[in-house]
Amino acid sequence: MTHSYTYKHQNNLSNELLFDEMPIKDEDIAEVTFRPFSESLTFLMKNAGYTGKDTPTDKAAFVIGALHDIGLDVTHQTIFDWFEGKTVPDHTKDSRKIVIALCFALHLNSEQVKYLFEHVCFDRALNCRDASEAIFAYCLHTGKSYSHAREMIEQLPAASAAPDPDDEVPYTAELAREVMKFRDDVELLQYISKNRSRFYVNNYSAREQLDKLLSEVRGSDTDAEYFRSQVKLVKQHRATSAQDNSDCGFVVREALSKISGIESIEQFQKKQVKSIDFMLWIIFDFDAHSKDLPSFQKDAMLKRVIRQNFPSKKLFSDVLNGKNQQYDAIRKAIILLKFYQFQMNWELDEKNPPEDERYDNFVGEMDHILVSCDLPLLYAGHPYDWIFLYSSKQEDPLATFRNILSDAIPEFS
Repeated sequence: MTHSYTYKHQNNLSNELLFDEMPIKDEDIAEVTFRPFSESLTFLMKNAGYTGKDTPTDKAAFVIGALHDIGLDVTHQTIFDWFEGKTVPDHTKDSRKIVIALCFALHLNSEQVKYLFEHVCFDRALNCRDASEAIFAYCLHTGKSYSHAREMIEQLPAASAAPDPDDEVPYTAELAREVMKFRDDVELLQYISKNRSRFYVNNYSAREQLDKLLSEVRGSDTDAEYFRSQVKLVKQHRATSAQDNSDCGFVVREALSKISGIESIEQFQKKQVKSIDFMLWIIFDFDAHSKDLPSFQKDAMLKRVIRQNFPSKKLFSDVLNGKNQQYDAIRKAIILLKFYQFQMNWELDEKNPPEDERYDNFVGEMDHILVSCDLPLLYAGHPYDWIFLYSSKQEDPLATFRNILSDAIPEFS
């Protein structure tokens, strides 16, 4: 089976849906507030006709009633806790099932569906690579009901077909456009059945992009051997080699640049240079917490939001080692590695554009990768994305990034 990168058309949101775009200004950091999930969901509900009281009880009752009307019963506590701010939909199948049903219950249009998933739930919009979600997207697009969609899904093949090595898998956007062309249920089901292997290829482009970034950032066997030779020279009180290390992974190049004497050698003694753990240690912890950068210690709200949205080192390690294939975790890993790769490359390349172009260049390159992987673009209202956007605005992006993590998350201090 040959693969081509997925490409996602980003529909421009209508003006009324841009209400929560937040500015990224250096002086605003102490005033940063992220719009709560309940507030964003309330906005969509009002656009869908909700005119009730602005209380968790009333809004929860409205949502529960709307879901019940289309054939999905959920517990009152689940929805009530959303509006109380105690929980939000996570990235599990059960939560996604409720959010998909909510699109039908609120009669959302395509822009609003996209907004609900990407800017309210911080999740992937309906994914036409998944046959069931392709059916949901088709039914929303053609005005069919939730129960109708469920009936169609029950007619899908029970299992995915084995990949056809001669079948060229189309771009995800192309596949979605094909699905949206259909107006007849039987014809769409026949199309899915005939092209079953096309609907069961998930995260291929994202995984490929992640592996490419890994090859540039982490250390290799050759890098590890070279690194050991440099450490040996320092331990012998000899100058490190002037040999060009531009072929080494970026974490190795940064580590080598910080080896200045016996004192700095101790922290490297038992590290496996080519390991994921070494790479994450350098990216997260190296020279963390500088007194010359803004402190976030007193900003309890910001620290809490960052802790809630930033994955643990173990989760990053599992994703990078291929043990975790969840969409959200892969997207966050891609953003982390691209941010580090871009900032290191910028610091090491003497032919860079003017410094005031750094931020725009980073955002442009990052969004290009996300689009190629059929992943949502960077969004300032997403606390995880905001960390990288804000850091990229500063004079020393990497140091700022590390400072934020050191202040907000004990694991990284």
